[in-house]
Amino acid sequence: MRTRRRSAILAHGLLIIVSIATIAASLGVIGYCLFDSAKAEERLSGRRPTYLAGPLDANPLDNYGLVFGVGHNSGASLTTIHQALAAGADVIEIDVVPMGDTLISAHDVPLPIVGREVFRGPTLGQAWRAAADAEVIQLDVKVSTPFVRQKLIHFLDTHPTNQTVMIATSDITLLEQIQAAHPQVYRFLGIADAATLKRLTSDPDLAAMLDGVTIRHQLVTPDSIAKLKAMNLIVLAWTVNDLATVNALVEMGVDAVSTDNLAIMHLLSGNQSGERRLAEHRANQVLGSRF
Repeated sequence: MRTRRRSAILAHGLLIIVSIATIAASLGVIGYCLFDSAKAEERLSGRRPTYLAGPLDANPLDNYGLVFGVGHNSGASLTTIHQALAAGADVIEIDVVPMGDTLISAHDVPLPIVGREVFRGPTLGQAWRAAADAEVIQLDVKVSTPFVRQKLIHFLDTHPTNQTVMIATSDITLLEQIQAAHPQVYRFLGIADAATLKRLTSDPDLAAMLDGVTIRHQLVTPDSIAKLKAMNLIVLAWTVNDLATVNALVEMGVDAVSTDNLAIMHLLSGNQSGERRLAEHRANQVLGSRF
């Protein structure tokens, strides 16, 4: 009898602890949603703010050459893919993260359990199919683990395409594996801070494995551009929504700009400039290797 009573007390205490933990977690999620609603929406459902469609804030340059425009995170929804394509984006960017055993198109990993139930974005496969009319698809891998690397390489194995494909990531191991498994895919190192930039510019072996970089635009300076160009790297600056900054970056020598601004995408569009710039880069690599 005493044993049963002790068991009942323990079970009751455990129930109280679980209930308190559940309430605390629920309050935490509610507070997260209230105090950072934009981030909460991203973590819960994968949505991103809609594209900008307002007027440009500066006069366009006379010539943007082969500088190409990237629809920033355009793969976040089928709507934004179509918007970016209609605006003439040279590159459809699909951010890639895992959700359970699936790769999805989202900037951040959805919250466990809750995020999986309310996620409204496309899977990687759905975004890939929707971007079939794009000249270039950029897969920006936001979270790279052995599981993600394996799934992504398998995805490329099973989704052959005549489109130009870029992989952008801060994970050097993934880029090395892509080079071995799919050498035709363009490899871009993601640079979000000065330490990563310094590491790359002091490592010629790493640079030789890359086709280019995707770099936070605040890190682009005449000095950093000169160093990256000396290593024969394509420079894609992100994320820029005002034309004055785009113009300054183009004049410094960037090759591409990622933007949420549909007017900037349209301005930088033209005659497959993204594909031409990338193909020209690979042709120069082959030519250089012969001498």
